This record gives sequence, C-alpha cells and structure tokens, in this order.
Amino acid sequence: MRLTKGEICGAIIILAVVVAVIVYNIREGSLRDQELQLEYPILQKEITIKEKVLFKYNFIENGFRDLAVFSRLQVGNDKFGVVAEEDKGAGSFGINEIVEVGDSLFKAADSDTILIKKHNSIEVYSFLRRDDNY
Repeated sequence: MRLTKGEICGAIIILAVVVAVIVYNIREGSLRDQELQLEYPILQKEITIKEKVLFKYNFIENGFRDLAVFSRLQVGNDKFGVVAEEDKGAGSFGINEIVEVGDSLFKAADSDTILIKKHNSIEVYSFLRRDDNY
C-alpha cells in the first residue's frame, strides 16, 4: 500500500496544525503567567500586613495547576503572590489550602511569619514565607 502525494500532503498539513496549536497554547500560558507575576509580585520580607483578604486568585478556573504552597491574593489595596508553608514541618498545609476571602492576614516587617485568622472561627494558622517564585 503506497501513499499518494495528496495523502502525504494532507498528513503534513494536519501535523503542522497540531504543532502550531501546541506552540500557541504553550506561548499563551507563558504570557498569562508573566502578566500574573507583574500583577501579583512576590510578597517581600520587609512588607507589613494587617488586613482582610479581599480576593483569592483561583488557579484551576484560570487554567493553571493548583499549588498548595502558593497563593495570589488581594489584601486591602495590595496584590501579591505568597509562597508559604504552615509552621509545623512535614505534613503541614500550604497557604493556598487555608486562606480564604474574608480571612485576616498579619505579617510584621522583616519577618517571614504570616498569621492567618479565619473569618468564620477562632482558628489562627502560622505560615513561614519563602522567597521562591512559582
């Protein structure tokens, strides 16, 4: 069974379209991630926070994988990304698993400790901020 020139050309066109779609999706995702990094810069150690969470970015709804230790938040007028794990060692929670809209965030300047006071209970969680960029 031999392939005709038309079948070969058709297969090449289909392959080219598939490759173009893959490259477009990768490039588009990379551009969205760069825009988000500009809109939500990583929380710096010298920043002080004493306000409520007004907005929490939903990674899954926006086509990204959900990272437990990384969250993009709006707290008061500030937007930032924060990488933090609960201050309990192995088996602890990541900040994105705990923080919700309405929770209060507290962080002193020059400290890596972030406290989250849940809006619907008396629970307080302690997290350690990291400088990683996800």
